[in-house]
Amino acid sequence: MSTFIQEILNRRLHIEGRGRLCAAIIWMLISLVTLNSISLLHAGEVVLSNGLIIDGNPVPIQGLTKAAIGQTQTELTVYPILMIDTGLKRVFVPDNFAEEINRDVNLSKYVTFNLDQKPAVGRPMLASVGSFADKSIFDKFGRRTVKLQTAEKPIDVIQGIRRITPRYVRVTSLSHVWDHGIATTSIDPPILDAIIRQVTDQNDPNDRLAVARFYLQARQYIQADHELESIERDFPELAGRVEEVGLDLRHLWAKQLLDELQNRREAGQHRLAYAAAKKFPRKKMSASVVRRVDEIIDEYQDAVTRMHTAAEMLAVLQAQITDPEQVAKLAPLRSSVRNGLKFESLDRLDAFLKLADDNNIPANEKLALAYSGWIVGGENAVTDLSQALRYWEARDLVMQYLRTPVPLSRKSLLGKIESIEGISPKVVEQMIPHLPPLRETFGVRAGQSFQVTSREPATEPVSYSVILPQEYSPDHAYPMIVGLRPAERTIKNEADWWGVVRKHAGDPGVPGQSQRRGYIVIAPEYMPPQTSQYDYSSQSHQKVLSAIRDARKRFSVDSDRIFLAGHGMGGDAAFDIGMSHPDMFAGVIPIAGICDHYCKYYWQNTKLDLMPKQVPAMKTLPFYIVGGELDRDSLERNSKIINQMMIYNYDVTYSEYQGRGYESFYEEIHDLFDWMAFQKRHRHSTNFTMRVLRPTDTRFFWLQSDGIPFSPVNILNTNGSNNRLRGRATPKTINARATTGNSIYIRSQAKLSTIWLSPEFISFDERVRIYNNARQIYNEIPEPEIEVMLEDLYTRGDRQKLYSVKVECDRNTCSD
Repeated sequence: MSTFIQEILNRRLHIEGRGRLCAAIIWMLISLVTLNSISLLHAGEVVLSNGLIIDGNPVPIQGLTKAAIGQTQTELTVYPILMIDTGLKRVFVPDNFAEEINRDVNLSKYVTFNLDQKPAVGRPMLASVGSFADKSIFDKFGRRTVKLQTAEKPIDVIQGIRRITPRYVRVTSLSHVWDHGIATTSIDPPILDAIIRQVTDQNDPNDRLAVARFYLQARQYIQADHELESIERDFPELAGRVEEVGLDLRHLWAKQLLDELQNRREAGQHRLAYAAAKKFPRKKMSASVVRRVDEIIDEYQDAVTRMHTAAEMLAVLQAQITDPEQVAKLAPLRSSVRNGLKFESLDRLDAFLKLADDNNIPANEKLALAYSGWIVGGENAVTDLSQALRYWEARDLVMQYLRTPVPLSRKSLLGKIESIEGISPKVVEQMIPHLPPLRETFGVRAGQSFQVTSREPATEPVSYSVILPQEYSPDHAYPMIVGLRPAERTIKNEADWWGVVRKHAGDPGVPGQSQRRGYIVIAPEYMPPQTSQYDYSSQSHQKVLSAIRDARKRFSVDSDRIFLAGHGMGGDAAFDIGMSHPDMFAGVIPIAGICDHYCKYYWQNTKLDLMPKQVPAMKTLPFYIVGGELDRDSLERNSKIINQMMIYNYDVTYSEYQGRGYESFYEEIHDLFDWMAFQKRHRHSTNFTMRVLRPTDTRFFWLQSDGIPFSPVNILNTNGSNNRLRGRATPKTINARATTGNSIYIRSQAKLSTIWLSPEFISFDERVRIYNNARQIYNEIPEPEIEVMLEDLYTRGDRQKLYSVKVECDRNTCSD
């Protein structure tokens, strides 16, 4: 039997038509066999190059489906994809993404509890599973009723838990043929505990210790601690064994708490981190752990002292200034700094605080260090007080420029900025990270969902829902999730999925993972209400991109860490928009989505850079795809493209839940955030080739290509709401390369190419040569301009990727 199962796992048999029922039966039989012989199976631990660590059984496979294997069949049998079976889901990754595989982990080490459930005789088969219309909670016997949405009408399905493990719970239908898993964490702790008590003997010390070990392995450390205390009271003779388990508990619990503290600090949630450190359970922890907690507390207390010192020193030093003009200009600055002084902004005063006690430095120079550092950062502070005051004057004009919609008014403000002595493009570049929000948004409170309407030039207004993280501060740059809703949910529902946990309708909820981990969430209204399918239109793209640009101007967004995600119809859009604008995102997360239509031509656009002298030699846009095994024919459809991406070593992780259908897969949220923590946008490509079919998909990295002669067959059919490609299309190609020799080569059919330059990928100290279709059209030393930088920031709102030189080229000449 085990050989048969291995063959099934390796080949992922796919049978057309009625064979889908057979496939469902096969997978259910596999589940039964593997669960009944769990102590004989061996799992493993797979460390992936994208930072994830997955516990499960690793198996090399030829392809995601039998059809996908046939598309790439060669004389030599190869296994380019690694499947990791966790028992709850199957995770697929390119085989060479596994940096380390440990196959020597025995599943029998995990405590499991079995429940005796009796399925009805003659149960009907569930070949596919729709969304949950409703579901009850599990009773103490591990049973519940769920209402499944079907094409005809909702049906009631009775379910029973038959196995509980620390990672997942195996659930079988008592009324239908259907078996699947759910995450153990998805069951409320009191309900889970009641079920476990039903299948354990509370008077048996071995059973009680098993319960404690179970909670330990499930990472539910508070419950494990309570159980150990209870065992010690009820069975004093087990004190030695309790202490042995307790040592493991304290070690793992301390690591979890310290990780949480560190996550809070990295998310800019310093008040929460400080409060948690003060309440740390010291009595149960080792001396080294307590010492590390004390260090964190000392760091915060030292920061508070430094803030008080800075405020006091500014007052003392300003009293020593005698120049009336400088006194008048300094008066409002101290109040501005004092009001904005927080843990996140304290480093702007580093240069000042390091020399504040040096009696050899005059008061005016110390004040210059403070006030210039506040504008351009502590590392760029100057000792000339007059120059520092000019920085403040220029900063105010820059803010007016970025908030002025009239081009002629911006031009006038530019003249004033450039006329200020000492204000160069470099100084303006240093100011930009420390600017306040470019657009004011009033009445905003962190942790509460609210709606904003974008005001981007030349685009129609777009509404989007927003959730800011706990302790949101404009002085901290936050990663951002752009959530695209499914057809059946609102933009508020989509934002809440990431940021608010509610137990039932009407529950105000508690902070969800985006708030806890320090992510901004926006959910734009990219499709008209009541729409059931994504339309693949340029208008939908522009709505999403407009919301991103608007959010970057209103909130403190780290543009290097923007993630595009979507559920259902929104997952379809995430595939399409992510592959159409791959340079904008750190990663793409389609959940229950279909990769189709334009993706057939655009998937290679996610190859962002060819770097032959580096390892790996290719940088691709990371995808984390989540789906259900019984969700329509999604795997068969997705595999046509995703299988190719994996074979060619694109950064793709495909997480498929066994026996699950169309749903939101909230159990995946912790893994999603763990994955996002490792991802960052590829800021500047030096060698890319993009395939385009829409006139709106022609800006990539530092190159904008206009006037490409698209033929009608390459453009979407926009009749009505059905905006899908008809027939076979021929994409236009844009190729660009920037060399270490300071040359840029462009190949395209564009009538006009706009090139933005940055010293991050091209030298401004040498001539830049630009070749368009092998013809040299530019040979100049680039001169950075304040106007180019501010106009680009005004347009895109991207503070992490700044351009100070703009070159416009037709097919024969260039101008800058």
